[in-house]
Amino acid sequence: MAEKLIQMMIDQANGRTTFGEPLAPRQTVQNWIADSTIELESVRLMLYHAAWKSDMGHKDLRMEGAALKIAATEMLTRIADRAIQLHGGMGLSREMGIEYVARMVRVWRVVEGPSEIHRVSIAKKLLKEGGPHDSFAATSE
Repeated sequence: MAEKLIQMMIDQANGRTTFGEPLAPRQTVQNWIADSTIELESVRLMLYHAAWKSDMGHKDLRMEGAALKIAATEMLTRIADRAIQLHGGMGLSREMGIEYVARMVRVWRVVEGPSEIHRVSIAKKLLKEGGPHDSFAATSE
């Protein structure tokens, strides 16, 4: 969904003109697109790392799961918000689909435990272990 929203933002920036000027050269629009892409790739790398750890035989991936749930849903929330902003009033129309993503991601941030609870579980484990040295590391368990 994030990838689709970013593509929609790029298409809108390249195709829309306001006040006689295209959106694409505007620094804020460029920042929204760049930040969204950076955030998406960061979450992808977290996912690939968790998958790699699973492939390596790690059994306890609760920290990775909790971190990914937080990172992915909050990333998608920010990207949907930027996409709505870039599309203006049309971004809130049902025809665009952006409002659906924004509405659903809010639900996903609560389902299977809200982000705050996942943060608490991550922090408790880190506090118990004395730091992040092995929590997300690639060492064997």
